[in-house]
Amino acid sequence: MKYLILSSPRTGSTMLAAALNATGRAGRVKEYFHASTLAEQGHPEQAKPSMLAYYERVVAANTSANGVFGMKLHFNQFHNVFGGKRIGMPSGVSFLRSFDRHVLVFRRDKILQAISELLATKSELWNTGDRAAAGRAGAALSDDDIPLLANIMSRQVAEEYAWRSLLHDCAITFLELAYEDVVASPAAELGRLAAHLGIAGLDVLAPAQDTVKLTDPAQTQAIKQRFLAALGAGAA
Repeated sequence: MKYLILSSPRTGSTMLAAALNATGRAGRVKEYFHASTLAEQGHPEQAKPSMLAYYERVVAANTSANGVFGMKLHFNQFHNVFGGKRIGMPSGVSFLRSFDRHVLVFRRDKILQAISELLATKSELWNTGDRAAAGRAGAALSDDDIPLLANIMSRQVAEEYAWRSLLHDCAITFLELAYEDVVASPAAELGRLAAHLGIAGLDVLAPAQDTVKLTDPAQTQAIKQRFLAALGAGAA
């Protein structure tokens, strides 16, 4: 059985993958089409035969003993591989349809999602268990950050809805998981995930990775309000 986690940056997909990996029964979920990973492998995406060979190696090496393989994929990674003429979108559609289960992870609060990516980009700190380092990464929003934050949010929204449109056009049934729900009710949401995947004996534990916020919630809300004010939207 193969499943695919479809995501965009800062939606909790790493946290979700850690929870699945911790079970030992859900494959080894990673971003196998990440640009840096493809570069390390000699850019197999530059030709269809080499990309197919690379993907076959990935599946063989990362399928759990019960025959389950899972991976996560941002839309920009999907487009990098299948969006050009080298491999082509028809192959991308076939790739999506080759999976038995699909999960779309997203974030309802698009501004907080964009703030999360902005802070991670500025600090180069994407996931950490070091709370002291995370505390140092937080910063107030400057005037120069406002257009950058707007661009990040625009891209993130475009990527989420590109997934939604593609899944709809391909008539693919998928489970939706909102970051906010997973954080608020992890047992219930991970239970929904386990039921959707239908893997025998799967007990999805609480997220295994001790990730922390890059700033405290009060400061994040202050950044959000500053951004809304810059847009003329007032308090939210």
